[in-house]
Amino acid sequence: MSAAPNFGLQISRLGLGLFVGSRRLSISYKKRLSSWSGDLFANFSPVRALLLDAAPSFYVPNVPRYVANVGINSDIATRNGEHFSTYAYITFIGSKHMSQDGLVSVPAYSRVSGKIAYSWPSGWTAFAQSTWYPGDRTTEVAINFGPVTGATSADVFTAPQPGFAFLAGLTYRLPTSPGANGWLGPGALASR
Repeated sequence: MSAAPNFGLQISRLGLGLFVGSRRLSISYKKRLSSWSGDLFANFSPVRALLLDAAPSFYVPNVPRYVANVGINSDIATRNGEHFSTYAYITFIGSKHMSQDGLVSVPAYSRVSGKIAYSWPSGWTAFAQSTWYPGDRTTEVAINFGPVTGATSADVFTAPQPGFAFLAGLTYRLPTSPGANGWLGPGALASR
């Protein structure tokens, strides 16, 4: 396993790595009616990223210990092929080791995201979305510019995220040629 620890520096060999993140607990409730569909979901993924042959180094830096999401999304058919859609969820990201020896770490944080959109069959969509960090906003982007082992908190630099961000706009989806089943795919490309 190799990585470039800092922009512009030589690639360093981290050693043989073990990544265990396939155990995932996911719960979802889906409901569909003729003009409405919705999901209520929750998932949790513990992550363990270890270095196996690099003692005294044990941890792959900047990998969260877990990621969890809880949220809801919905889609409502309004009229003439138009749709109103929403989603809202909160993400919990676990603490991260910033050095291979695990002496420096950044705390866990959470992020709340939401979006509403209205779409027309012509390809246009109007939307508004927002992101809010209810607690720590400094640990999502954290970089260790110090040594990979023996680093101190003074070696870790962060890029604070805005406490609240809002974006609104219009998008246009370019039309595509449908394949035999109505979807763009290998059959549609071969038939040209």
